[in-house]
Amino acid sequence: MYGRFFKTLADERKKREVEPTLSMLREALMETPANEAERHAQARMGQMHDLIDLTTSWFSDIQKLDVETLKKIDDAGRSSTKVFRV
Repeated sequence: MYGRFFKTLADERKKREVEPTLSMLREALMETPANEAERHAQARMGQMHDLIDLTTSWFSDIQKLDVETLKKIDDAGRSSTKVFRV
């Protein structure tokens, strides 16, 4: 029950917020920058696009998993952050 609710909520947010943002970033990346400041801004937008795209792909994969597997991943993630914390 909660899994379907969460998936529906995530899908709606993706349609309403993530997809339009990625679309706007793709459009901005297709423009030719006129100066160094615009080149810098475009490079940053490229980084934002890539990060959002990566996390969206990861999240799509995560949504396919059952709750027990998600709990195991969460536990492993919490443990690994202690190891990799800088």
